[in-house]
Amino acid sequence: MRIRPDTPVLLMLAKACNIILLTLVWAVCCAPVLTIGAATTALYTVMWRISAGQEVRVIREFWDAMRTNWKVATASWGIMLLVGLLLAGNMVALSGVQAPPALLTLMKGAAGLVLISYLIVLHYLFAGIAKYYVTISQAFKNAWLWGMASLPRTLVLFCLSAVSVILVYFLEWLSIVLLAYTIYLQAVILNHIFLQYENRKHAEP
Repeated sequence: MRIRPDTPVLLMLAKACNIILLTLVWAVCCAPVLTIGAATTALYTVMWRISAGQEVRVIREFWDAMRTNWKVATASWGIMLLVGLLLAGNMVALSGVQAPPALLTLMKGAAGLVLISYLIVLHYLFAGIAKYYVTISQAFKNAWLWGMASLPRTLVLFCLSAVSVILVYFLEWLSIVLLAYTIYLQAVILNHIFLQYENRKHAEP
């Protein structure tokens, strides 16, 4: 008896394998740190194709997407990395500051707002670069606007990222399947946000 390759079970299994393989390729390509931005744009590009039910060659298409977005994504990641290091240093410095309680609370509150803004941009920046041809300044501006315009879903993205960090911390490589599907959910949510943004633009006179 021949097994048809287009049966729902086999298609679902193939999709699951592609999602896990893509996550593994992304994790490996993030190891040099410098490549995190380009690797993440490639991750979203291929993940969206998988979620749309397209046939994909994960490694080849990941590599092509990584090369396509290399300049903007790497420069954007360099900026985010530098800002992230400054924020971390600021948090450490604040923990040792001797100041009146009211002033210290104000300083920590301001630092907290900057950190939240940073995280909002981080969650949209590379997906936006993967989706659209943009300059670096446009990529940052769009990331901020999308995040603020879709706050409920931004909070969901934050929660999914927190789950990812917890999975990796406690389960390490054993978490790869759950991590892959967490990233998949983030990609689906982001794509839905972008589609709504495009529909609003088309509806404008």
